[in-house]
Amino acid sequence: MGAEKPTNQEADPMHGQSGNFYADLAKSVEQQRSLRERTAEAWKKYAGYGPDYQRRNAERAQSARVKIDQYGGDQLTIIASINTKKFNSAGVEVKGDAAKQPGLTEGEATDLHDYNPESRNHADIEAAYNDYLARTKPEERLVIFEGRVRPDEFISDRATAIRQASESGLLQYLARRDGVEATSGEPTDEAVARYCYERGVQPEELALVLVIRGLTHDLTKDLPDDISMDIYGEAVVNGLEGFVDYSNEQKAEISKDPVRMAKLQQQAVELAKRQNEILSSLGLPQFEIDEQANTVRFASAEDRAALAKAWDPSSEGRLSDIHTIMTEARDKHILETIVSATEDGKKVFMAYGGSHVVSLEPCLDEFYGKAEAASQPSSDKESELVGLIDSITPVADKSAMLSVLKDPRLVMSKEGREEIKKLINVDDLQPEQVRRLVDAGAKEKLNEIISLRMKEALEQILPLEALRSDNIIIDQKESADIDPIEEIRQIVTDPELTANQGAMQNVLISERSQYVLKVLKSDLQDNPYARETLAHYDEVLKAFGHDFLPRQIGFELRNPPLAGTLQEKVAIDEYQVLNAVTDLEQFDDQTQSPQNKEKVKEFIAGFDRLAQQGLTLDVLGDNVLWKKGTNGELEILIVDTGSFSNDYEGSAQSVQEANRLIDRLRQLV
Repeated sequence: MGAEKPTNQEADPMHGQSGNFYADLAKSVEQQRSLRERTAEAWKKYAGYGPDYQRRNAERAQSARVKIDQYGGDQLTIIASINTKKFNSAGVEVKGDAAKQPGLTEGEATDLHDYNPESRNHADIEAAYNDYLARTKPEERLVIFEGRVRPDEFISDRATAIRQASESGLLQYLARRDGVEATSGEPTDEAVARYCYERGVQPEELALVLVIRGLTHDLTKDLPDDISMDIYGEAVVNGLEGFVDYSNEQKAEISKDPVRMAKLQQQAVELAKRQNEILSSLGLPQFEIDEQANTVRFASAEDRAALAKAWDPSSEGRLSDIHTIMTEARDKHILETIVSATEDGKKVFMAYGGSHVVSLEPCLDEFYGKAEAASQPSSDKESELVGLIDSITPVADKSAMLSVLKDPRLVMSKEGREEIKKLINVDDLQPEQVRRLVDAGAKEKLNEIISLRMKEALEQILPLEALRSDNIIIDQKESADIDPIEEIRQIVTDPELTANQGAMQNVLISERSQYVLKVLKSDLQDNPYARETLAHYDEVLKAFGHDFLPRQIGFELRNPPLAGTLQEKVAIDEYQVLNAVTDLEQFDDQTQSPQNKEKVKEFIAGFDRLAQQGLTLDVLGDNVLWKKGTNGELEILIVDTGSFSNDYEGSAQSVQEANRLIDRLRQLV
């Protein structure tokens, strides 16, 4: 039998969607021609860096905030980033590496990129990015960033990424974290050079501008002793004859060979002489050349500053003109990158240096229609958290989650916490999603929000006027050397108070006190089971002893009714969790010594003694911790004495999980 004919048009390579391959091909060619023509027409509107640009850029800078525009509905979200002056606590402006440090205040807009992870610029960009994630599907997303692709170690975390590469680093970090497709908006060095050469720029001129620009961006840095290899590198980039593009391995070999190094430096020196002729003809300071040592340097800090000004687009002169042509090449490629992406169905998110965005605005207006200024997304912690969660596990009702996060009932009621869990679909999360949420800092962000809500709700939960000896019942058995009322007062009046949230209690933490304050949630005050968990401390202490428990003082307010405890503070960050799902491999390593085996046996015995009282320790959460002490001794600590009644039907599964952990521990010892 002969081969069967295709049963549908898609199976036939000579047929396309219309049923005719040649017709589809012609249509595709026509669409591409139309796209090129439309892009070319848009490019004719390019503003460049003349007076109109200067005016619009000055207007942009007045707010000292990023400018966020949307084109074509939501086809393109483009951000003109900003940098602001940074001031230390004494009100003195700081620059360079000092401006990357935390704890600085911000002032008016200034030039260049912002490398401070705490700046408004980056908070606004991240908030806009989270908003972008919330309104796009994963397959639609494309992030376009400025500059080159950064190695993984340069964008390992948010702060590192920003300190290394400003907003470009931030976008690359966010995109990699969230699995969003990302690409640089930059043309190749060869494409920039070709664009410049077509407009009359000589290769030695272009190399000169590039080396000056690269070495004068930060005038606060010390003068370099030798820039000969910088000159050599830019000569390579621009394809100057005789300058070789060596691999990293070859560079490493050459650096160990003084003869070969001297030869390369001599080439750079000869080029620097020719570039000095250009500088001389322009009336600009020249490089200082030492032919004996084969070195090139700036003659003085003043000369370096003069050369920095010479290439600035706002200046006049040949170097400024060349830099403007270079920037045009970049801007043209940025436009083509955006257009190509949106025509392919992508919804683009892009943040670039503000000058590029302002100069491209007329082109984008021509291609997409006038921009709509996006409402400044709130860079508040609640919006950031919702965007972060949604990027990992879709949030069906983002407005509902925002409402819960902004409501003080989040910390006052058990329902607030349960509503968040329901909106995130906690029960359906895969382990990989949980890991990504943890790695992305979701837990820390939620705790920050809980702390804010707690400060707002404290007057309702625990009013100061209620902290009176005639209004409080105190169980002083655990510690007679402190004044519990004063400890509580110190904690709740601390403006730096932080808070964590459990299923039934809120934990308030202050550096002012050596105790943490745990209070039962308002809607659980009349819940017998919830109150029993607080009352079980005595039984747990009797079963396990002081070696396994921090000191604790119970209290109860009469009006408003409130049950709580003061618990001796523990450096929780030094411990690991010991619960029903713990990987016991590391824990097992610590049980090899006889004394540590005994410690585990004591813990198991305490568990058994508690069971004799009809109770099982709650080990489902972060309630039991362990660490290796400074002397190698194993420490196990019970920081939440919540316990289940063994005869209560609703706790059967929890009791089983606890018994499973104890069985695993028995096998270790």
